[in-house]
Amino acid sequence: EQYFLIAEKEQMMVGFASMTDEGYVDLMYVHHEHQGKGIGTALLGNLEEFAERNDKKALSADVSITARPFFEKRGFGVIKIQSREIKDITFSIYMMTKALKTKAEV
Repeated sequence: EQYFLIAEKEQMMVGFASMTDEGYVDLMYVHHEHQGKGIGTALLGNLEEFAERNDKKALSADVSITARPFFEKRGFGVIKIQSREIKDITFSIYMMTKALKTKAEV
């Protein structure tokens, strides 16, 4: 029920990403041996293009502290910081959003 992408290199999955109908980036992963090679940028760019073609006004995502710079470099801004506790460890999760161009603006 989501728009789902898989990145492959030499018949091996090296990353994936998905987006809900509402424009929420639900899953985003690049294998650690393939990070820094543009795979994440390509996956997110494809999600953005798909969202714009389907007249979504924005993308949103809940991201970790380590993923935050990646999303910020691609135009996302923090709208809220949340704390989540898992097995007595507290994590900061950043709610981020990015406005998109509508069909009329393209």
